[in-house]
Amino acid sequence: MLNFIALNGPIMSSYTRRWSKKGFSRQITSDDGRTYQMPWAEYNGFGNLTSVQVRDTAKEAADSTGKQNAVFVTEAASRAWIGLPALASL
Repeated sequence: MLNFIALNGPIMSSYTRRWSKKGFSRQITSDDGRTYQMPWAEYNGFGNLTSVQVRDTAKEAADSTGKQNAVFVTEAASRAWIGLPALASL
């Protein structure tokens, strides 16, 4: 299973709705199970997809806004962060 992060341009609330329909989220979960809000323009997802497949899916979501956009995708084996706001546990 691949971890992937996709980055995109402005009009984030519109993108976020469209990206969530494609399986992307602006939340990330740490090893201890805590969930954090990712910065604007960063999206997280998991799946058995290549970076090209993720890019194409992200581009489709971004294009559906009708706005000019760009997509940058990375595959990560490990990630670390500091200062992201924690989300309340359900």
